[in-house]
Amino acid sequence: KARGTDNPTVPMPYTSKPVMAAVHFLVVAAGLAACQGSESSDYTQANGEDHDGYYAAPHPPYEGDAEQSEQDEDIWAGADVGSQRYRPGDYNPIYGPAAVQRARSPETVMKLHMMTDKGLSGMGAVCLDGSDAGFYFSAAANSKDWLIHFQGGGWCYDEKDCLVRSKGFLGSSKHWPSEMTEGGIMSDDCTANPDFCNVNRVHLIYCDGNSFSGNREKPLIRNGSKLYFRGKRIMDAALETLLDMGLDKAENVLLNGCSAGGLATFLHADYVSQLLYSKVPSLKKFRAAPISGMFLLHDTVEGRPVYPTEMKYIFNLANSSGGVNAGCIEHFAEEDRWKCNFAQYSYAFTTVPIFLLQSALDSWQTSCIYTSRLPPKFPNQQGTGNGDCDAISSWHECAGSTEQCSDEETKA
Repeated sequence: KARGTDNPTVPMPYTSKPVMAAVHFLVVAAGLAACQGSESSDYTQANGEDHDGYYAAPHPPYEGDAEQSEQDEDIWAGADVGSQRYRPGDYNPIYGPAAVQRARSPETVMKLHMMTDKGLSGMGAVCLDGSDAGFYFSAAANSKDWLIHFQGGGWCYDEKDCLVRSKGFLGSSKHWPSEMTEGGIMSDDCTANPDFCNVNRVHLIYCDGNSFSGNREKPLIRNGSKLYFRGKRIMDAALETLLDMGLDKAENVLLNGCSAGGLATFLHADYVSQLLYSKVPSLKKFRAAPISGMFLLHDTVEGRPVYPTEMKYIFNLANSSGGVNAGCIEHFAEEDRWKCNFAQYSYAFTTVPIFLLQSALDSWQTSCIYTSRLPPKFPNQQGTGNGDCDAISSWHECAGSTEQCSDEETKA
């Protein structure tokens, strides 16, 4: 839809020209460079990767999982383990003491702020495992400009998957480092990032499993562990806290995120805008810039609705209907509201001006949407997989690199 026109009666699909014409739209042909800093982008593109690198945030050892614990120790040490890569000095974000060394100065490194007053004894803004949520923040001297960034990191799709996630960096705050720095639009390097290096920077840590949208009242019990789906409350708690840390005097705010954080930007742009305009009298301009947040609601090459099934299940499991675009939810019948968990539908009802950055080629989507399968017995899977990507062996080469696709595979 074009800005200033009435809301469409039916959301336009992802490839629709009317939707794309309504937004400042930049396609990155090869590689999700904007999710990372310039150095990591060079590494990413040189190794034929694009999207999946954002998952490389270091994890603490998983409780009760010796194999995962050994892998995580390797990641902290800078080793290359599967698809999770962390090389201090060339991959962003960077955590702990290395972040202090990498930052422009001790004043610009992003510091962890835990919201201990808003946990289970407060408004219930907690991670999957019930631990307190938080964010990283770097205040800017003499600036009333703010950049609020949603961290990415995929999703969990069913109870078993979310239980595994709750034991690590993306589901628990138990081992979050006290400092971080990152590249791209969040960099404090004014040579690489002249427009945003001196603004107030907020990194909202992702630990709820569904793009900051869940709001399940009672925890789910799985194998004796409680699982909390409180992403919407985490976002609300962070904004409430930030209003007491200078956001109440902001003049310009840019909402941003990458990957699952890019999706979160689509889902929450209108809500955050309305909240800030109601509470920040000085606010002059609010904009959104999602990076690679368009994930296709699309069947696999075998004609199976694998990714839609996964996203529908986590939407309902997390009770996300109250944590996505309200206009989209109002439009759809109850049985179809899960579609509002997709950017292509949420955007059709979004009123905030958006600058959208999206990879034209995305190996995560070719592997985890087009050539995936549901884990056996999903949603009661027997294993601990986070989906089953690149599961169609005959498509392995094509899914990994579109240059390896035949004409028939490209058409498919």
